[in-house]
Amino acid sequence: MSVPEGFRVYDGAEFAKALEAEMDPASGKKVSKDRTTVVQGKQLKKGRVASFRARLRKAMANAVHSKPESNVDDMIVVLVETPNRAVRETIRDIVEHVPAIVEARQSKLTDDAIDALVSVYMRAPPNADVERLLYESNAKARVRFLEQWPSFTSKELADVAGHGSKNKSMTASRWKVKGKVFSIKHAGAEYFPSFQFEDGQPIVAIAKVIALLGARKTGWQLAFWFTSANGWLSGKRPVDVLKDNDLVASAAAHEAEKIIG
Repeated sequence: MSVPEGFRVYDGAEFAKALEAEMDPASGKKVSKDRTTVVQGKQLKKGRVASFRARLRKAMANAVHSKPESNVDDMIVVLVETPNRAVRETIRDIVEHVPAIVEARQSKLTDDAIDALVSVYMRAPPNADVERLLYESNAKARVRFLEQWPSFTSKELADVAGHGSKNKSMTASRWKVKGKVFSIKHAGAEYFPSFQFEDGQPIVAIAKVIALLGARKTGWQLAFWFTSANGWLSGKRPVDVLKDNDLVASAAAHEAEKIIG
């Protein structure tokens, strides 16, 4: 993975070792003639260096956790060197809230609840620009999907399936409850992407994917997953190989492992 210039990430042990190296009498740096270590203007004899290192590691851990059982090995240190305040503030916001975001995902919060978390975590400008760009990007992706991939309303789906019930939404609702199809929402209405169906019936591969990913992805996320290039399918889109149930299910299983891991 390419790391931007001025941006470095260490685990706690690596960072502690880097600091210790700067104080090591054997390195020839910051050492006086009588082989003592100089730290912030104070001289530490070699026998006291180990004790100083232990205090340093404990202080680093306590700075993050403030618990006696804290361990520097449980830390991650992010160093960012940039004159751009927006970049610094945005990275700090993201890093500060990673634990809560992970917990939210693991708790399987709803899409609306996660949106609420975003509104709480994202602060005022300059981060408002980042939030706006994220929403705009997602909105444009949805527009492209709606333009490229036809979808059925509940009524249209009932007509295509040949179901003559007076309640035209019953067919779509029953299939969705059984995990055979998924829907997306747009402008307050519910739509069912047509690639899920063949001869008016749900395609088996769709249900296999929903069983693996439905609890972790929203309808829109499923729509993007089906219509995006997939590395487990040699760059093909799942929508292009829906007739191969096992192949599509395998790609979904790999995706589920990535989400859990």
